[in-house]
Amino acid sequence: MLNANDSATLIANVGTLPDGTEITWKTTPKFDNDGILTNTPVISVKEPDKAELEN
Repeated sequence: MLNANDSATLIANVGTLPDGTEITWKTTPKFDNDGILTNTPVISVKEPDKAELEN
């Protein structure tokens, strides 16, 4: 199951991003009662002084 509290856990190279990078849920994952994902979550990555990237 996805960690709805920490979107950064889904980014493999998170340790290589510059200091100050913001990683947030643009669309938070939602689950049904059985733990099955019911939507398509979107992660927003914003590096300092750069345009937002969506993954």
